[in-house]
Amino acid sequence: MLTREFSLSLGYSAQERAVQLRFLRRVLEAVRKGDAEGARQSMARLVAGSASYLAERRPELVSQKVKWGQT
Repeated sequence: MLTREFSLSLGYSAQERAVQLRFLRRVLEAVRKGDAEGARQSMARLVAGSASYLAERRPELVSQKVKWGQT
């Protein structure tokens, strides 16, 4: 999940952050209900939307390789 400061640095507006929070609430609600498929679908929509947003507005971030577990 993006922190408020980080989302602002990426250019997310208050409205865009509100949309992300709605998607995260859907994920949480599905998890609480034991609806694994619903949680998966909601999270997939959130990730896809975020990827599209970043690819359009911050392509230099999307092109960076992620190095897990390395400092």
